[in-house]
Amino acid sequence: MIRHLPNLVTLVRLVVTPPLLVAAMLAESRGWFLGWLCLAWSTDALDGFLARRLGMVTDLGRLLDSWADYVTTALCVTGLAWLWPEIMAREWAWFAAGLVSFFAIVLYGVARYGRPPGYHTWSAKAVAVLLPVALAFLLTGYSSWPLHGVVVLQILGTLEEVVICHLLPGYSGEMATAWHAWRRRESTPPANRSELPAQSQPARSSPCPAPTSSSSSS
Repeated sequence: MIRHLPNLVTLVRLVVTPPLLVAAMLAESRGWFLGWLCLAWSTDALDGFLARRLGMVTDLGRLLDSWADYVTTALCVTGLAWLWPEIMAREWAWFAAGLVSFFAIVLYGVARYGRPPGYHTWSAKAVAVLLPVALAFLLTGYSSWPLHGVVVLQILGTLEEVVICHLLPGYSGEMATAWHAWRRRESTPPANRSELPAQSQPARSSPCPAPTSSSSSS
């Protein structure tokens, strides 16, 4: 049972927290919405930690984690628009840019290779850590600049993932940066570059960042 704990934690984020977030939106409860959102973000970090500690980084875990990231991100932006319409009206362009860049690499991977890439780059992990902080600054009325910075980082991270796609065609798995991808490409014989296997390392994503098979791991 304990071997499956990372995936169970991810399932909580994927199956349990979305209805709770929707219920909080319908009840127009900002406090409950933020509380359930924090729970989702916490399980995003916890499942990765457990997967690494238990040695249970699996393709299923990465897949569940990816879907949980997609659902959480979509509900996060929807809830902000529903419960804080005045803020969304002011910052909609930044939220739109962040969403488009977040899902763009997923669609690009599916269109080009039939599956999302799921690189879980360092920039994607940085976005996952910084986004809750940026939203705290935004919702308290302190400043919107942290959010703008996170969106710019998300866009740059998406461009980096496109570069990785071209450096390692068909590759699916964790890849820290484009530099790491270039190093891997250079160490792979040219004849084998189109058949690079997924890297068997933990992967993790962001509330707002995106994968193919994502790990129950960070």
